[in-house]
Amino acid sequence: MSTSRHAPIVTTHHGQYLAERLAGRRSGLTVSVCIPARNEARTLGPIVETILGSLGPLAAAPGARLVDEVVVVDDGSSDKTGAIAREAGARVTTTAEVIAAMGPGAPATPPCGKGLAMWAAAFVARGDLLVFVDADVVDFGSHFVTGLLGPLLAPAVAATSPGAPAGATAGAERGTPASARGAGGGDGDGDGGSPVGVELVKGFYERPETPAGGGGRVTELAARPVLSLCHPHLAAVRQPLAGETACRRSTFASLAIPAGYGVEIGMLLDVAARWGTGAIAQVDLGVRRHRNRPLAELAPQAREVLGVALARAGARVEDPPMTLPPLAELPGYHARLIPSEPTTG
Repeated sequence: MSTSRHAPIVTTHHGQYLAERLAGRRSGLTVSVCIPARNEARTLGPIVETILGSLGPLAAAPGARLVDEVVVVDDGSSDKTGAIAREAGARVTTTAEVIAAMGPGAPATPPCGKGLAMWAAAFVARGDLLVFVDADVVDFGSHFVTGLLGPLLAPAVAATSPGAPAGATAGAERGTPASARGAGGGDGDGDGGSPVGVELVKGFYERPETPAGGGGRVTELAARPVLSLCHPHLAAVRQPLAGETACRRSTFASLAIPAGYGVEIGMLLDVAARWGTGAIAQVDLGVRRHRNRPLAELAPQAREVLGVALARAGARVEDPPMTLPPLAELPGYHARLIPSEPTTG
């Protein structure tokens, strides 16, 4: 796909994407929702139940059956995260089990880390499209999944094309707020203005605990400043560290993945570098509440985020964050090694 490096990043709203419409556009594509988790027993069960109950193979509304599986990767939990996820209906494994199944090319001494858990989830997931969501959200709704899948499966039905008169829309869904209608950036199929060939979708949302709907502390004090300074073509991304993201399996498998908390900004930078900003979309997911972490836990996260962003800009980084090889380079990935039913949890 040929995309300008500085093409507009399409911004849409989750209300523009109905599950029934997206399910009808799958054209044989399968969908895996992947959840990296560590010690999230309190919140993980309802998330899995919401996804499977609303969008899974046994959803009450047959036309809304959009998700084929939920995969939870337990990244070294000391609580009952794995057991609770399995009871809720997820396919559960651990990072250690996946690494053991990978064969040649797997990390010799894999650390725990969010990027590692996402990498492991992509290895075992069966879907053509991968949706990643965080495990600590306390007000999770199925619209998180449909919103993230929307730009991958269908053009935005309420996008305004660049240069169109204010308020001009193409088939807006009733009830979608005008403020959520983003600028389209490419050719659609008649329903709106999202570009053909979106490779990565980022979620953004209001956080009630932050003023003016801003991002978290690491986002506002580290991620967004370093993007504006070193990668200004991505300064329009509202929440570059959002754990809610979606992509094509082939896209994820082609990327070198930071093993820790630099994974989200690393994916964003690498997709933009390879396919251009026109291959990125962002979706307003509404309000999101999650566990607020103490400041002591945020400094290592900020260091990893800055380390990845600065390294991608060509700066010399002392002790750079660990990076995992693209899954497509692993022989075991192509053999589709999938662990049998795990015994831990």
